[in-house]
Amino acid sequence: MLNTEGKENIVKQFYESLYHIIRDSQNPFYIYYDKRFSYQDCYKKMLNINSVLYKMRNKRIALHTTKSFEAYCGIFSIFLSGNVWVPLNPTQPANRLKDMIKVAEPQMILTDCKIDEEILEHAAKEKIKVLNLQEIIGKNDHKEFELCDFNYDDIAYIMFTSGS
Repeated sequence: MLNTEGKENIVKQFYESLYHIIRDSQNPFYIYYDKRFSYQDCYKKMLNINSVLYKMRNKRIALHTTKSFEAYCGIFSIFLSGNVWVPLNPTQPANRLKDMIKVAEPQMILTDCKIDEEILEHAAKEKIKVLNLQEIIGKNDHKEFELCDFNYDDIAYIMFTSGS
């Protein structure tokens, strides 16, 4: 059985490997019909997303997105910035999403689609930042990843099930 130091090293190696693969690989990362993106394409967008995440650590970041290339860039940005991914499926009813947000208590919601007004009101009341993922990616702001000390017991994501 691994001791704490061994577990910490494995986790650190995992994140470092993930970072180097995404940053350095020229292989295809995402293919959807005629759309084709490389790991390098992903990495460039991740740097833009990291410009709003880099000051955070172990914060819950909700990703309210469709299944898209940009969404995957968001997921990896959240992981490599040392934060916690909270996926929110925009096809879920607004009251379900609001309940999930109440339980997860994210500090930020990144979205690429319309958010119900009820959710926006809750976010404003709870001081949860809501940012448009496309706008972040479209800006010229970018921040290199500074891999932090990942701990083996850090939360990587909070996943909600259908309850069945």
